[in-house]
Amino acid sequence: MTAAALPLVMAGVSAVGTIAGGQAQARMASAQAAAAQQAAQAQAMASLRQATMQRMQTRSEVLKYREEGVNTLERVLENMATVNARAAAGSIDPFSGSANALQMYALAKGSDEFGNAADSAIITQRSGEIQAGVFEEEAQLSLDRGAAEASLLRYQGRQAKMQSYFSAATTIGSAGYKYSQIGGPPTTGMTRTGYTSGIVGGGGRMVGGV
Repeated sequence: MTAAALPLVMAGVSAVGTIAGGQAQARMASAQAAAAQQAAQAQAMASLRQATMQRMQTRSEVLKYREEGVNTLERVLENMATVNARAAAGSIDPFSGSANALQMYALAKGSDEFGNAADSAIITQRSGEIQAGVFEEEAQLSLDRGAAEASLLRYQGRQAKMQSYFSAATTIGSAGYKYSQIGGPPTTGMTRTGYTSGIVGGGGRMVGGV
């Protein structure tokens, strides 16, 4: 290998290293993209689990309020039955006078309590559903962010790979151009052209000239 060809060989080695570096960057970007998506999916799953737990907790609280309402109605019926029984035992009309007043009071009190329990159940149901919806939106946002980040990383990896190819081609092209400008080895001897003059001597030999 001549000294003139050495830069060309070195340029080739450099180009191979540049391409290898670009490919390594692309692989790293791809791995980072996969990790970003996995992390986003994990976060989304966590948010969805929170949404499920929120709905379960809400359902439990709603059932509790409904049970309170049912218990209230049962107490109202028991109180009214007690008033009727005592009124009948005392030969009193249960639908008039103090007996009727006691029944109306028990009914009004029970209605208020039942209404409060029903309202609490509705409020709890709606609040729980809203919170569960927030968790679900967070899950979707996590997936969207993960997908966007992964897409950006893959794009950067492709760009790095393409740039390495371009840089390698530029390096080899530049080295090849410089090599072509150096040319071949110098030739020995020298050729000179010009006019000659002299005197032709005997036998037709030139005895002088320039």
